[in-house]
Amino acid sequence: MVLAPSLRSVFFGILGLGSFVGVWATVMAARRTRGAAPLEIVATSEGLRSPIWELDWDRVDRMWIGPSPSGRIRVLNIEPLQPGDIRRPRSATLRFNALAANAMNMPAIQIPQANVDRPLEELANQLEEKAGRPLLVRDPQEVRG
Repeated sequence: MVLAPSLRSVFFGILGLGSFVGVWATVMAARRTRGAAPLEIVATSEGLRSPIWELDWDRVDRMWIGPSPSGRIRVLNIEPLQPGDIRRPRSATLRFNALAANAMNMPAIQIPQANVDRPLEELANQLEEKAGRPLLVRDPQEVRG
């Protein structure tokens, strides 16, 4: 922007700065919302809970294991019946991120293999036991449909 001023460089400079501010705002909103709570997802017989969202089992549509959006790692995807079924804190930044993810057709909840101390299949089976009903989609064709 400064070395070669042009409309294009100004556009990309503002876009880059906006992206940086968006990521920073998201990190700060998540930290403020979480407070001193540990970074963990707790599964109970009622549902899944984390410091920044909650989802009851009766509002879960399905789960499946697949690649992350980048394709580099495997993730356990948990999809609610409706996007509004996930209860989130009153944070405009976190709600905007949820709306953006929904607009990009990304699964609402993703648990990466790197964040779990056991295979994702084992975790999914344990979550199904907590839910009291089958949720894991094992046929990749069902996920796309």
